[in-house]
Amino acid sequence: MNERQKFDKLLQIYSTLQPFRAPDFTNHFVLDYWFGEFGSIPLNELKKGLDHWIRNETWFPSISDLRKALGAHDEDPETESRQIVAKVQTAMRKFGYMREKEAREWLGELSWSVVNGVGGWQFISDLTTSNHATVTAQMRELAKSLLTTKKYPQNDSNKFLLQEKAKQAIEIATNSSAVNKRIGNSGFDY
Repeated sequence: MNERQKFDKLLQIYSTLQPFRAPDFTNHFVLDYWFGEFGSIPLNELKKGLDHWIRNETWFPSISDLRKALGAHDEDPETESRQIVAKVQTAMRKFGYMREKEAREWLGELSWSVVNGVGGWQFISDLTTSNHATVTAQMRELAKSLLTTKKYPQNDSNKFLLQEKAKQAIEIATNSSAVNKRIGNSGFDY
């Protein structure tokens, strides 16, 4: 049985276990739609999410319900990237220049990748008013690229393109950061 057949069978079994409000998974259009929504998620994770839902609720989950049970966010990359930037800015105020290790632990892997992508902790700690908006925009774009790559890791047709886009965003952000460092250190206020 291939992955798609296993996916279809899994949804049919769980809709039998919890039939109230369950979609008609005998209809291939319904299965196609659900596969489009959850096909990139490993089947064992999907099964865990459905198990959790079935144990705690009296109806079959909607797509939104299942996303929440799986810990997925319904937010778009733009919103999530803004939240990451806000978290980095909070960390800058909370930890300052000297507590880089604590900031890294508090931020987590994804946010720290954004910090490194724009020049590192020391660089963003030394931001001035004149270059703050530029670096904030760079962090937001880099976060969007990393989020997109992270959310869809198993979609092989898009994986390469998304990784290339993330690499380009990091390269642009790093190059721009180097330029901003030179401008910031030149004594000129643009």
